[in-house]
Amino acid sequence: MTWQDAGILLTFLLGAWNLVSNLRNSKRTTFINTVTSERVKWIQNMRESISTLCGRTYYWVMTQDELSPEDSNAVRKDVDRLRMLVKLQLNPKGTLDNELIRLVEEIPKVTHKLHETQLKSLLDEIVRKSQLLLKEEWDKVRDESIHGDLRRRGFFKRLFV
Repeated sequence: MTWQDAGILLTFLLGAWNLVSNLRNSKRTTFINTVTSERVKWIQNMRESISTLCGRTYYWVMTQDELSPEDSNAVRKDVDRLRMLVKLQLNPKGTLDNELIRLVEEIPKVTHKLHETQLKSLLDEIVRKSQLLLKEEWDKVRDESIHGDLRRRGFFKRLFV
């Protein structure tokens, strides 16, 4: 093999390595963009679900005497559906998520006008915990967009630290 043949072989190998690296990086970037986009959608959906749940619950409790039985039942069904929707959007293994699930489960216990103060307090607590959860998730989105796949980063960090 001549030097010229070795140069051609080396150029081919470097080109193949570059192609594989670019494909891997492209795949990783696509994955990160997809996950980040889905997290942003989840944040928006969760914000909408929580705000609608709290608003409809408060409206229902404060207007029960004024609503017709049909309208009251429709609002109650909507509140129940929203409670389930919120719970389905949460991670049962997450600490804040579990706190929110517990709080959402408390709503039916305070849906009488006699419990107005407790209801307001419960809804405020749901909003506070949701804010913490959404902030935590937003931080993940930001970190992932800057640093890439955080799961891999954490794995390698644990290996080499």
